Amino acid sequence: ATALGLAPSFHFFPARLVGGAFVVAMRVAGAALQIVVDTGAAAALSLSAAAVARLGAHRRDALHATQTGVNGERVCSDVLYARVEVGRLDLGEVQVFANSHDVQGADGYAGMGLLRALDLWIEPGRLGVRPSGLPVRASRAVAAGACEG
Repeated sequence: ATALGLAPSFHFFPARLVGGAFVVAMRVAGAALQIVVDTGAAAALSLSAAAVARLGAHRRDALHATQTGVNGERVCSDVLYARVEVGRLDLGEVQVFANSHDVQGADGYAGMGLLRALDLWIEPGRLGVRPSGLPVRASRAVAAGACEG
């Protein structure tokens, strides 16, 4: 099949960039959020403190994770669970890291735990997504208890 023949199976978003990375509209626990596509992040979905305050996400257990950013910053994130939709794709209930810090220019970032469930079509003016057939993967790098403070 030609590339043009595949295009109808993708849901396309206009290109919006933050710091050189694509930003995609997602619904998380019913809230419309702007999420950075971050292929360098392992976690499925990490949200800013401001975005988490707008959600109807819930905790299953008292779990947290500590993430280290590219600049060496360490961020403690409480673990939540929320239904995630990307365009017309319903990814079901996804593990969400509730960060204590904000994300510059967006509400959060989607890492490879979530992106593995999507095929991505990248063009200069748009980004397309469709199901890859793989499930969203939750992080196993979590520990008991909540973040301090």
